[in-house]
Amino acid sequence: MSGHVFVAHSDITRLRCDAWLLPTDAFLQITPAWLESAPPDRRGELASSALRHRWGNRSSPRTLAIDPWYPALGSAPPPVPVLTDVGAWSGKKLDWYLDGVSEFVQTAGKATRRSLSWRSKPLFAVPFVGSGAGGQSTQKGKLQRAILERLERESTANDVDLVLVLSNNAAFTAAQAVRRTTARWPFSESEKERLDALGSHASHGRLVLFIGAGLSRSAGLPLWSELLAGCGKRVLL
Repeated sequence: MSGHVFVAHSDITRLRCDAWLLPTDAFLQITPAWLESAPPDRRGELASSALRHRWGNRSSPRTLAIDPWYPALGSAPPPVPVLTDVGAWSGKKLDWYLDGVSEFVQTAGKATRRSLSWRSKPLFAVPFVGSGAGGQSTQKGKLQRAILERLERESTANDVDLVLVLSNNAAFTAAQAVRRTTARWPFSESEKERLDALGSHASHGRLVLFIGAGLSRSAGLPLWSELLAGCGKRVLL
């Protein structure tokens, strides 16, 4: 199965993924809010002359992968921030922003190492680019639909999982509504009926997930067999 597009209501700077898009502009200006969760040494790096030199001599027209903010967690590799020029003005065509997203996907693929014990496909995270200081705050609805459509195309073409991360509930709800009409679901009619039933149960608080121990493996926690073995050793001691 080809890659999948997810929509999440979260803080992208703290999301466990392989790489994430850090918005900037052609002059390497970064909105201060993006730096609030960054460790002090990383904030210093983003304001350094060394990074500006790297940005000015980057091989990719609009992107540059930088050192991760956080270390690896279990089998999950450290998420790689990819600076991406998506800052413009209201008159800029939407395709320009979408091309920046596509370039991010390509750079993220080159900058990340794969760990199949982490997940079967790379996971790259994208914020709602262009919707704030990027210049398109008056066209959020049109821009959001265009981004989701581009993510669908990139996930299929590159066989990667992509997630559009929204920081507020209103944008998340709107994206979910758009996604229902843009997503390509490889399910039969009977499978869709079962999924609709599950969704109904979930929305009414009648769904309980039963998840095996392997889900927490990427966080460094033991598998069930390892946990039992450790308990057995303690009993014998």
